Amino acid sequence: MKWSMFIYKVFKNNKILLYNTLNHAIVILNNDELKKINNDLPTTLINKVTNNLIQMEFLIDKNINEKKKFISLLLKEWNNSRFLGLHFLATTGCNFKCPYCYQLGIHNSSLNKKNIEKIIDYIEDYIVKNKIKESTVEITGGEPTTNWPNVKILLKKINKVFKQNKVKYKVFLTTNGFNFNKEKIDFITKYNFKRLQITLDGPEQIHNQRRMLYNNEGTFKKIIDNLDYIFANKKIKKLNLRINYDLNNVNAIPELLKYIKKRFNIKKITLSFGLITKTINTSKANKYINIHGIKESEFLNYYIKLYKTAYDLGYKMPNMFSFDGMCTAKLKHSMVIEPNGNLGKCISGVGRESFKIGNILTKKIKKLNYLFLDNYEKCLTKKCAFLPLCHTGCRFESFILNNNIKSIYCKKELLEKINKEILIINYFKEKRN
Repeated sequence: MKWSMFIYKVFKNNKILLYNTLNHAIVILNNDELKKINNDLPTTLINKVTNNLIQMEFLIDKNINEKKKFISLLLKEWNNSRFLGLHFLATTGCNFKCPYCYQLGIHNSSLNKKNIEKIIDYIEDYIVKNKIKESTVEITGGEPTTNWPNVKILLKKINKVFKQNKVKYKVFLTTNGFNFNKEKIDFITKYNFKRLQITLDGPEQIHNQRRMLYNNEGTFKKIIDNLDYIFANKKIKKLNLRINYDLNNVNAIPELLKYIKKRFNIKKITLSFGLITKTINTSKANKYINIHGIKESEFLNYYIKLYKTAYDLGYKMPNMFSFDGMCTAKLKHSMVIEPNGNLGKCISGVGRESFKIGNILTKKIKKLNYLFLDNYEKCLTKKCAFLPLCHTGCRFESFILNNNIKSIYCKKELLEKINKEILIINYFKEKRN
């Protein structure tokens, strides 16, 4: 037997935590157990402890070529996929003027009924040709509620197509929450609605300085009022609260988290903290500095501070951190559809020619995927345990930093540091109340 290469180890208090990044299994051993296992490996002695490690694939047959096996399983799953990831931009326009928006400067356009008909026809044809069985429909923007009549048309038509072709689907919505009132909430919950994302960037005063209307009017109070009905609606099971941060607001986020806990049932909430970064090419000298001054080297301390605050307050937090993973861009079947019919595979690449793979309306579409196997081969050669989590990194960040979609965007060192702290918080410290 031998240890799998897909193990991340954390040492603490004479114990070692092993995390299997392939199947997410976790086991904690003391140093004496670990030493005995390592001594026994050459003779493959099987006892209760080693048997559990074998079952959880921490220990594997010494003849297994993990590099070859990983690529084989990856391609098998990818080639046999019957899942379609759909991102619809209802509009690239917005009623907010957030200074850090990654879509700043993109031409404003909105879905209309005529374009919806052609887009739905294309999707139905794609579903039939590729024998699609499952899908997620993510409605985003810009701000989708500013084009709500056409969102309603889109959902009705896509629902009809999926039902006719026996495709199981879920609907996700990303909105700033300002116009997401009772009427819109009641409508969308009729269409297999599973997840809602709304952004708050701090307590009222801080939020209103960052996420304001075009007339500079604050938005916090109205969003909170809308959240009251969202939490009262039993059909909405999950709210993803997005908090974008930089040096201007990071120290105020704990106050927001306390406020939300006091006002709402946080068991319904998942949190995501988003570091604001540049969305234009930067020089090599300052490529890790974002527009508000947080360096990547500082990211660890800021993120862990936020994570621990949320954890101690009782929010459900992930027990592992990753930047990218098997995102929409890397799926075999995925589409990011802009209002004008432009087609891409990366939501962050909207409006950028480098990420455009065609146009549905003109029917000029090239086959392209972002699952670059050469990158996987390189990471496997380095025996990186984080590959199953990051899948060679973000294509958009690779483009921003290196002007090359195909390059590896490696954050191994940062992943090691962040996940060490997260695993210690979850498994080596006293449990919260």
